[in-house]
Amino acid sequence: MAESPLTHLVFDISPAENTKSGHRQAPTGNAFLMQVFQEITETLSRWHEKQARKIEKTVENQALLLGEAIQLACLIEATSRKAGNVHPWASFDDLSYVDFCHAGESLAKFSSQAAFNLQPSQETPGSLGMWIEQAVAASQSSSTSNVNLGIVLLVAPLAMTWRTGMTEQTGTTLASWQEAVAHLIATSTTADAAAMYRAIMAAKPGGLGKSTTQDVRETPTVTLQEAMHLARDRDQIAACYGDGFSSLFQHWVSHLNRWIDELSQANPESYSHAAGWEFPPASWEVATIGLQLELLSQHGDSLIARKLGPEFHREVPLQARKILEADWPYTATGWQLYHTFDQWLRADGHQRNPGTTADLIAATWLVYLLTVFSPPGPHN
Repeated sequence: MAESPLTHLVFDISPAENTKSGHRQAPTGNAFLMQVFQEITETLSRWHEKQARKIEKTVENQALLLGEAIQLACLIEATSRKAGNVHPWASFDDLSYVDFCHAGESLAKFSSQAAFNLQPSQETPGSLGMWIEQAVAASQSSSTSNVNLGIVLLVAPLAMTWRTGMTEQTGTTLASWQEAVAHLIATSTTADAAAMYRAIMAAKPGGLGKSTTQDVRETPTVTLQEAMHLARDRDQIAACYGDGFSSLFQHWVSHLNRWIDELSQANPESYSHAAGWEFPPASWEVATIGLQLELLSQHGDSLIARKLGPEFHREVPLQARKILEADWPYTATGWQLYHTFDQWLRADGHQRNPGTTADLIAATWLVYLLTVFSPPGPHN
């Protein structure tokens, strides 16, 4: 298969090792980062044309487009200066921006190749779990840390069902895609659950905790859908599986679309100068941060809740709500509250990292790129 044009950007990011922690450091300097931001901006501006051209051609082109969309969604999520998360200007002790870029590129390559080979297909028993397990292994080849387990779990049913109902005239519609995702999850098996459990244990995620029923350290006796249903109250990704991704398709994609439409009509100076950053934000970055704040204001973050408990977790939506109510991103007060929130989330060794929200943002961008930017159809 041909290589994604975004690949050169990822490989241009220096893989220099941090001698203390062993993770790769992002290159410094605004000149390089300006190139990354400009590349993302230009790719988004050309995306509609790319969609139309590749949807109407071969399976190989469609598979390549899927890979490019996954890579771009991961790159947008990682590059945006979201509160509490890793980004080009902020690393954790064991994770850097480069780790996320390379993991996204590995996931994109795997997804594209799997789509081209049609294996594992959604008709194969255990295929969803198999896809998750293989994708985690592919992502781990680029980092020793758990970089994107949550993104893999969310991307798996999306990537496997994307072409369902696709036509040259309409591309993929939100309705047909979500229906296919829900069906794939509903028909999952105990083999799917077992493969997913193995993938989770291989990734060694933080804040995993222990469950009295169907714990991931044991052999499951329920289907993947049933396992996710049991975990829905303590994990937002499990809740996403529980509702057949309806919240993502019916709410979060429209929220992202609204932010993008609003910012496309606004004067960039109205939000960029107020940010107070030496390197001004792009509109897609502000839209991504806006989506993060909306998700946190309404749901908090289940990773923070598992690590620090419900009492501490209740403070997260309160602070996110205050930022939005201060007319962020158009006021200095809104940005000041945002920067304070960011610092608060980064305190105590990044225990307050809203990592699950970041995963949901990447998945929302993926659906947006493959539907909202596709040729217009009756349900888009």
